[in-house]
Amino acid sequence: MPRLGSEEPATEWAIRRTTKNTPGMPLGSEAQPSSWRGGTNGNFAAAVYGSILAAGVVASLDVGHVSSGGMTIALAGSLLVFWLAHVWSEAIADRMQDPQPYSWRRVRAVAAWHWPMVQAAAGPLAALLLADLGVWSLATAVTVALAISVAQLVGWGVTVGRRTFGSWPAALLSGAVDGLLGVVLIVLKTLVH
Repeated sequence: MPRLGSEEPATEWAIRRTTKNTPGMPLGSEAQPSSWRGGTNGNFAAAVYGSILAAGVVASLDVGHVSSGGMTIALAGSLLVFWLAHVWSEAIADRMQDPQPYSWRRVRAVAAWHWPMVQAAAGPLAALLLADLGVWSLATAVTVALAISVAQLVGWGVTVGRRTFGSWPAALLSGAVDGLLGVVLIVLKTLVH
């Protein structure tokens, strides 16, 4: 794995990050991943994780007596803390591979690679903000936030399935599996509430 102080472009770092490349084997060889895995199309794993995390935070806070403002702050704060934890752990793991000095360029590449985790919360956060502004009730905001999270999970599952397997049946199955994760959170929330 390249060290944080190297001058490798962020896209190449992202490709190496998601590939078990044989040491010394250059990019462009047989070990290079499918095109969707590079930095050009984003980190789908982080986006899926962010959607599941957003749904989990909203669902868990909805069973208590939390205000819409408290829920908004908790969701935004949780996603930022998890993002920082991922960036930090990735940087530490990278440093363990090669203890050379860090560069801000490499830290920015790591942070950008994990940023889709935070972006995935934009829709659910918008739903909660509308409740904060009095546009709709907290119950409606929670329902919309959870629906957005599940829709995102299905969409990313279908996209990844289509690009990975090349067939619509496999893509739809992938989307259904991702969406099921969100539905399970909603069912658990309903059982507890």
